Amino acid sequence: MRSLFRKATLFGLVVCAAGQLSADTVGYWRFEPGAVTNDSSGNGLDLTQLIAGASGGGGIGYPTGVARNESGEGSYLPTIPQSGVTNAGVSFFNTKGNHWSVGDTNLFDFGANAFSFEAFVTPATGNGFQIVASKAEEWRVTVNELYGDLALAVWDPSISNWAIAQARLDGTNSFTGSVDYYIGVVVTPGATDTSVTLYYQNLTDGGDLLSAERTIAGVTAIQNTTNSFLLNGDANQRAVRYMDEVRITRRVLAQSELLISPGTPEPDPSGFDLFVDTYGLSGDPSSNADGDELTDWGEYVFGGNPTNSGDIGTQPSLVSGDYLFSIVGDNTLQYYVLTNINLVVGSWGTNIGPVAITDESGELGSYTNVVGTADDELFIKLLVE
Repeated sequence: MRSLFRKATLFGLVVCAAGQLSADTVGYWRFEPGAVTNDSSGNGLDLTQLIAGASGGGGIGYPTGVARNESGEGSYLPTIPQSGVTNAGVSFFNTKGNHWSVGDTNLFDFGANAFSFEAFVTPATGNGFQIVASKAEEWRVTVNELYGDLALAVWDPSISNWAIAQARLDGTNSFTGSVDYYIGVVVTPGATDTSVTLYYQNLTDGGDLLSAERTIAGVTAIQNTTNSFLLNGDANQRAVRYMDEVRITRRVLAQSELLISPGTPEPDPSGFDLFVDTYGLSGDPSSNADGDELTDWGEYVFGGNPTNSGDIGTQPSLVSGDYLFSIVGDNTLQYYVLTNINLVVGSWGTNIGPVAITDESGELGSYTNVVGTADDELFIKLLVE
């Protein structure tokens, strides 16, 4: 008596969604309501309010987190272009020389490695030189409301002073008090000097993103100290009004990766991902949502309903030596037909495969493979991956 055994063995890849933050993100401070001091990078570098006893008096309650203004100074952008996330909160310094502070950690030890700094900032009117971020005797980022310069300074131990790369990016006066800006610096130490790219955009007036290349001669590394990382100037006359979306990344960021640059939109789901979304599945191909004989991946391949145990799609069959089967139209799939004459000894042989699915309609397509009838006993396995 001829005995035929057919079995569908199905394999798939688990696809993990990529997060918005790179593993190279050192810290990302967003000042969102209910999480004003939180570091969104996952590194735990939460902010601490540091009252500096700033000259000029006052400021005990600053900096603080406030709701983003709908218009005017501190309104910035309602969503962040790179990630598409909502921007609901900002930091208000109120032109007081106090800081947000993060204690020193080796995450800030850049040495000869490149790094990038970004922030939204609103300068104070009449203050001229204003400090956005600093790590004493390492590096600092400043804006100058009087002369219009954006500057990155690195500490040069050979002269015990700051070495500066700066640019007036709009060609006139780049910074005006109570106007919102995006600023960024990309710092790349080299064998003989340090390359700096400065980025600038007027958010209030909707200007273009501008950039300038500068070089700091003779500096080949960022000095490492135990000094804290600070946001804002250390005196009222060096303080800013508002700040938001402060991010430090431990590598060179391309312009397309900047917070101000629109991110690549997520493609619409297709194939198994669309199947998962349609039926509200876990996304694990080996799961079996309805507890029948097919996994969720098997339901997808054979056109079944993973939420209805009575619908397992179109199953393979054998007719006069022809192995007949149906597979969903997905051109990322390929199949093999494997045969074996004995499940106790011997091994599976490939009757055909890999055969690529060229149909991309999402509908079931019919396939035939000749396995013959010469053997007294034959076991057939369909492998789809």
